[in-house]
Amino acid sequence: MKDAKYLKMAIEYRNAIDALMGNKEFADTVLKGGQVVNVITREIYKADIAIKHKYILLVGDCKDLIGPETTVIDVTGKYLSPGFIDSHMHFESSMLTITEFSRLSIPSGTTTLVADPHEIGNALGPVGMKAMADEIDNVPSNVYLVVPSLTPDCPDLETAGYDTSSKDMEDLLNYKNIIGIGELQGFSNAKHVYRNTPEIITDLLASTIYAKSKNMVVDGNAPELFGKELAAHIIAAAGKCSCHETTTKEEAVEKLRQGVYLFMREGSTQKNMAECIRAVTEEKMDSRRCILATDDMVAADLETLGHMNEIVRRTIKQGIRPEEAIQMVTINPATYFGLDHVGVLSPGKQADIAIIEDIYEMTIAGVFLKGKLVSSKKNY
Repeated sequence: MKDAKYLKMAIEYRNAIDALMGNKEFADTVLKGGQVVNVITREIYKADIAIKHKYILLVGDCKDLIGPETTVIDVTGKYLSPGFIDSHMHFESSMLTITEFSRLSIPSGTTTLVADPHEIGNALGPVGMKAMADEIDNVPSNVYLVVPSLTPDCPDLETAGYDTSSKDMEDLLNYKNIIGIGELQGFSNAKHVYRNTPEIITDLLASTIYAKSKNMVVDGNAPELFGKELAAHIIAAAGKCSCHETTTKEEAVEKLRQGVYLFMREGSTQKNMAECIRAVTEEKMDSRRCILATDDMVAADLETLGHMNEIVRRTIKQGIRPEEAIQMVTINPATYFGLDHVGVLSPGKQADIAIIEDIYEMTIAGVFLKGKLVSSKKNY
């Protein structure tokens, strides 16, 4: 194995199998007696969770995995959920570095962030985006970037510090911690762009098809697009995309029917979830492609309201069952981004766990990240 990360993983997985099948290895930590939120089957039921190294060892009856050095944490009466994912946000809008944003968001149960560094891309281009990607290595959260394929959004009409285009994609999409292309703003006003600057579409396709060749995601940006215009936008995003700019139930229904992953925005500035979620509550549409995201969060709201836990709470208030709302910040985004190590509580997955006191108010009692307790309201 060339990658030391996977060699270490193989060793730790072998230790995990020894703990499960033998009698010499045991769990490092057992969360005992909690109510597990199973986002795979949309169930809530009583079970323990055993952790070894940074991985989940077992979800179920874990008493045989408790050894003399195992830390046992009694979570009776509390709920155990996968750590939450914010699928579309901008650190620059919060006026916080990745480090400080993570420090504020982790206690609210958020363990994974997917950010679009559009603003720093406008100002500094690849050098700024790479600097942000470098900072990710210094934070405990799982943080990934989806980079802009076009800055400024309207070439020749805006002045940016750097003109990003397809010429930069090979360099950026092969850089660490970057997993795809961010919001495809250059083709949001689809009809106008097609008629007046068709060369932009050609350049965007060069970027998005390259991302597709690497099995990377491409986020869309399709406000008020329907029919042929929406179809053209989806194809420009290489045939699969998300959209966080949906503001009406009618848009939400159209996008879900066309296979778009519906990022329901509910941050500090734009609050569209209550309208979008009507596609589920009123039209009874499948919610597997419904994902909660913030877009823009300011530091004051992070500190006083919370992060994704607050967005889930608001979604529950709209009539969505807690386990379904939690799917929208766990397994749904993990599936979209291809992050198969997070988003669910099952053996071999990363032990990112939110301990929830009140599942309707989404109050967070503690947070495990990569198998370690990183935030707690009490001394577990």
